[in-house]
Amino acid sequence: MKPATITLLSSDGTTMIAPIEDGGTVLQAIRNIDPALIDAPCGGAGTCGKCRVSVVSGDGGPITQEERRHLSAEDLGQGVRLACRVRAQDGLTVALGKRTGTAVIRESFSHISGNPDPLHREKGLYGVAVDIGTTTVAAYLIDFSLASVVATASCLNRQRAYGADVIARIDYAGRGSQELHQLADLIRQDISQLTEALLKKANLQRDAIKEFSVVGNTTMLHLFSAVDPSSIAVAPFTPVFTELRSG
Repeated sequence: MKPATITLLSSDGTTMIAPIEDGGTVLQAIRNIDPALIDAPCGGAGTCGKCRVSVVSGDGGPITQEERRHLSAEDLGQGVRLACRVRAQDGLTVALGKRTGTAVIRESFSHISGNPDPLHREKGLYGVAVDIGTTTVAAYLIDFSLASVVATASCLNRQRAYGADVIARIDYAGRGSQELHQLADLIRQDISQLTEALLKKANLQRDAIKEFSVVGNTTMLHLFSAVDPSSIAVAPFTPVFTELRSG
């Protein structure tokens, strides 16, 4: 039996086929293809009205109260819907809106202060430092022999499709192991892609990187480590870990 699918039309003209789950939403189908394709600041709760798509063909189902609250009569008349409210039905075709937001990081640095480990002063040894922000992920390639940043790269955090703030992501991660590891995998994919971009800019092979450091707020570090951050959101707001981790 042919699996049920919907068709996604991106703003750049790309056509994608997304498998759908029984009873699932268009937002879930989009996330399964690539969470970077859509913003969902409220995590799919129907409270922000930002995950807008246009139904091109097929049955989008009845318009919900949340959609009437966030969308004008004109928008609804033109087929604009909220991806988190539309049930994904076989044969549905939706057009994705253009995402807003860009990843911006500081591109120039003075000489790095401090005293690098003497073992790292050998020419040709590099490290990567990653700063995981709730919105943006930034990566820096550091030449240990020069104690300087030689390349930078950044991207929007793919976890944004599951909520714009840490509370929404904590809520999603707390639903179960699968959801927690989904968020962990997304940020790890971002970091892997940024690392490849750094290596390409510097014309280096992966084995040139000898150390890797990741920083971020407490929630981002828990999600990166695939550690349930639920305890951070309830009194007494205690994280699972606060110490430096290595591995």
